[in-house]
This record gives sequence, structure tokens and C-alpha cells, in this order.
Amino acid sequence: MGIVAVYVIYLLISALLTVLTAVVLARSGKTFLTHVFGGDAALGRAVATLFVVGSCLLNLGFVVLAMRTSASVQDTRQAVELLSVKLGEVLLITGLLHLINVLVLTSVRRRTGGPPDLWRPGRPGAGSVPPSLPPAKPRA
Repeated sequence: MGIVAVYVIYLLISALLTVLTAVVLARSGKTFLTHVFGGDAALGRAVATLFVVGSCLLNLGFVVLAMRTSASVQDTRQAVELLSVKLGEVLLITGLLHLINVLVLTSVRRRTGGPPDLWRPGRPGAGSVPPSLPPAKPRA
């Protein structure tokens, strides 16, 4: 397997991973983004779409820049090893970008006075009973 074949496989797999990850995160993140922006669903959807475009551009830019290698590929084993390193780099960058997005959005929510984090223990509002449920009666 030659280096050109490795490049083509790398580009195809990286592009597929980038697009699938962006679409899944955007679909799953709409609720979070709506929550961050105070219940504005239209703004949440718009920001999710912008994140898809931005993450695809950043990831694919990294993929293209990281494609070059000085390694020679003489057999299938070397091709698989090179692909695993290159795809591992892409996955790490994708995860890092996602983590940065979540941290920034959480910071935005805190600064804008968004609703409290109900999922984190020790935070204001954590463990409170939703208004639709009656409070539990203490045991005697």
C-alpha cells in the first residue's frame, strides 16, 4: 500500500468522522444551547449550526495540515500504524475542541445569570424537587 493510498484513506475517514461528530454533537447540544441562552430555542439552533460549520472547518483544516508525513509506507502494517496515529490526532483535536466549546458555553451561562446547574452536587438548586412533584414527607 503506497503513501497516496494512505493519504486518501486518511482524508476519507477523517472527513467522515468530522462531519458525523459535528452533526451528532449539534443534534445533542441543541437542548444545552437552548438552556445556555435562557430558553431561546431559535438562538440555540442557530448557534448549534454555527458550531457545526466552525468545528468542521477547524477539524478539516487540521486534517489537511497534519496529513504530511516523512514516514515511508512499505507494507500494510506501516500503513495501518500511520493511519492510527493520524486518526488518533484527529480524534484528540475533535475532543479538545468539544471540551473547549462546553467550557466556554458554561462560562457564558454563568456570566449571563443562567439557570443553576441542577446536575452538579453542591451548586445552588442542586437536588431541589421540581415544582411538579410534591415534597417528600419526612419519616417518623
